[in-house]
Amino acid sequence: MTERYLIVTRHGATLPVGTVFPSKMPPNGAYAACDGGTLPQQGFPELYAVIGSTYGRAREGRFRLPDFTNRISSPYIVMRSIRSIVGGDTLAERLSVVG
Repeated sequence: MTERYLIVTRHGATLPVGTVFPSKMPPNGAYAACDGGTLPQQGFPELYAVIGSTYGRAREGRFRLPDFTNRISSPYIVMRSIRSIVGGDTLAERLSVVG
């Protein structure tokens, strides 16, 4: 299986909500692929509270995930990408990157 970046979507996972990490496991209820997809705000309120509409607006009631597909080669680059998107360290301080 190809390595991809996942984001923690729910409390109770080993890592804090909003953590982005490389993994070969498939997305599941606690982790979503960082592929630019969308999730319902009501279904994932903890993650929405962390990232909100940082990665663009989606249709009403949904929010967009980061898209690190085929672009990121290291956690350092992930953190730099997050900082460049939000223009500083505000969100980057709330998100952890593991790798």
